[in-house]
Amino acid sequence: METMPRPSMPSPALQAALRELYDHVARTQREQTRQLQRTVERLREEVWRRERAEAELRRLAYQDPLTGGPNWTQALEQGRRLVAQARTEGTALAVVCADLDLFRNINDALGHAVGDAVLQTVAHMGQQRIAPPGVWARMSGDRFVAVLPDCDAACATQWAQRLVQRAQEPIVVLGHEVVVPLSAGVAWLGEHGHDFEALVAAADMALNEAKAAGRRSWRVYNPALQSRSERVHALHRALSQAVQRGELSLHYQPQVRLTDGAPLGVEALLRWHHPRLGVVPPAEFIGVAEDSGLIIPLGDWVLEQALRQWVQWHDQGVPCARVAVNVSVAQFRQGDFPHRVQAALRRTGAPAHALELELTESVLAHDAEAALATTEALRALGVPLAIDDFGTGYSSLAYLRRFAVQRLKIDRSFVADVGRDGDAEAIVDLIAALAQRLGLQTVAEGVENPTQGALLLARGCQLAQGYAYARPMPPDECASWLRAAGR
Repeated sequence: METMPRPSMPSPALQAALRELYDHVARTQREQTRQLQRTVERLREEVWRRERAEAELRRLAYQDPLTGGPNWTQALEQGRRLVAQARTEGTALAVVCADLDLFRNINDALGHAVGDAVLQTVAHMGQQRIAPPGVWARMSGDRFVAVLPDCDAACATQWAQRLVQRAQEPIVVLGHEVVVPLSAGVAWLGEHGHDFEALVAAADMALNEAKAAGRRSWRVYNPALQSRSERVHALHRALSQAVQRGELSLHYQPQVRLTDGAPLGVEALLRWHHPRLGVVPPAEFIGVAEDSGLIIPLGDWVLEQALRQWVQWHDQGVPCARVAVNVSVAQFRQGDFPHRVQAALRRTGAPAHALELELTESVLAHDAEAALATTEALRALGVPLAIDDFGTGYSSLAYLRRFAVQRLKIDRSFVADVGRDGDAEAIVDLIAALAQRLGLQTVAEGVENPTQGALLLARGCQLAQGYAYARPMPPDECASWLRAAGR
């Protein structure tokens, strides 16, 4: 039997080459494995970083950076979802909008750090009062919104009432004891709206009604508010163009000396006649101007027009010692207000003594040091100052002593009851005595008949204005009245 030949062993050189090839393949595989592992780790880290970034973006998108609670975006998304659920299941849902009353005063008086801490406290207070899935979110600034699922009309009004009451209790913030009252507006699903945005709009209108009614209160949405809101919006749009369209004018009401009825000056009163809306009462459009910021350019326009009218009357020989112009809080707080007055005097050529600026008590009571600097700058210009509606605001003997005012205007609410109400007469007596003691003149507003004028004169009042003497009149008519009365 023939045997197979035995294979010969590889040569040493070939064995060495094979071992080297094997080692190379093994090294290559290990390196590829390591590279693959590093690639997997990098991919895992990148995925983790992206997930963390997306989570942070979601947090930033839904969380208020100041309070740490829900923001408007989260409230909007969750509110829409809760409304859809309530409509599907036929359950109740309510929305409450809340706004801190006079929050700006806290920032101005105690600083923004305290103001921020107050907002954080209010956010925490609201969150404690709502169980998930309800929401208490900061919409913007000092305005909050609550979404209350399974909450009917009685539940919503009770919730708003308790919120308003709770906000009137003092809280300690950064070492300061403060009271942060708020106002609230209430709306509920079905009667007041069928989607979340409509409910928020309704609650917001009710909130504005609560603030207009004196703050520290709550109101339920009423469909009549919608037409009022639309009216305000229409007035705002129209008022922004009223000056350019020549729709605004000034009427002038004389101020007379009570002893003989001689005219000593006039008060400039803004009037607006819109071609479609008709005559818009000042009580209606002045508030719109203040809320929208239009009061600043309107105030500048009134100031310059009144001064130009005085110059024209002076050149025509019309007897008018001065023209009084009302100054809003927003105007007075402009840091350059004295420069604006000076510029108007320069442009019109009117002397400073021909102008009198009427300020409300709240203008002087807010940020007293800044107000003092502004009044001193106006006094340096030679412009007289009067306090309008005296006795109805933040009456303080301190600012009467410190601020350079020449006249106190007694509010018409006191004047109207002179001769009929002992309390009103006592207030007039006190104001007149105070003015006399401080060397100030008094101007009684809203004098309706000669009997009132005689009683006011007997009580120490020097000047008066009202229908007993003259109504507010257009410039030409007022000039004729001044000429006749000044003879």
